[in-house]
Amino acid sequence: MALTKEQKELRKEAKRMAELAQLNFWNIEKARKDVRTPLLEIAINKIAVCVVVGEYTLLDEILADCICEHYFKTDPGKPFIRWDDDKFRIFVNYLLDETYLLKKMEVANAIKPIASEVKNIIQKTNSLRNAMAHSFFPENRKENRKVGKVLYDKKDIRTAEGLAAFVEDCGNAFGYLSRRAFGEWDGIKEGNGKWDTKEERAARPESRSKGQILVSER
Repeated sequence: MALTKEQKELRKEAKRMAELAQLNFWNIEKARKDVRTPLLEIAINKIAVCVVVGEYTLLDEILADCICEHYFKTDPGKPFIRWDDDKFRIFVNYLLDETYLLKKMEVANAIKPIASEVKNIIQKTNSLRNAMAHSFFPENRKENRKVGKVLYDKKDIRTAEGLAAFVEDCGNAFGYLSRRAFGEWDGIKEGNGKWDTKEERAARPESRSKGQILVSER
C-alpha cells in the first residue's frame, strides 16, 4: 500500500535525522573503506544507547503512574482530567519529576511490594542507563573494565542478543507495573500475569486499556 503524503514527509525527515545521527548504515557502501567499520560501530552503539535510555524512561514513567494511581483516583472515562487539578499537577511537576528512578521504585514498593524479579530488572536498567548515558566509553568504567564490554545478564548490550534480552526483561517489568497501575494491560488482568500475586484485587473502576498512561498524558 502506498504511503500517504504525510507519511512520505515523515520518512524523509526520519532519513535525514538518521543521516545526521550517523545511523544510515544502509548506505555504508558509499563510505570510504577505511571508515566503514567505525561508522557501523557508531551506529550500533547509538542504537543501544537509544534503546536503553528509552526503556529506562518507560519504567520511570510507569512507576510514576503507580504512585499517582495510589494518591489520585480518577474516572477511567476521563483520562486527561487530572491535569486540571492543581494538586495533581504540583505533585507530578514538583515531586515526581524531581524524583529519580530508584526512589520512585522505593515509593511504589512501600505502597505495595514489588516482585523481586521486577526490582532486580529496574536496578539493572538504572545501572546500565547510568553507564551508557554518562560515559562516552562505558566499557572503561570499573564495573566493565575487566571484560571490556557493557554487559546485560552476561550478554554484550551492543549485540542483538544482549539488546533482545534487555528489551524482553524491561517489557515484562513494564507489563507487571502497568497491570498494577491500571488493573489490566494488553488484555491481562492483574493477578494473571508474570510475577503477579494471586491475591484478590480490591474493587476499582473499570480497567484502563493499553496506551492510556496517566502521567504521560500531559
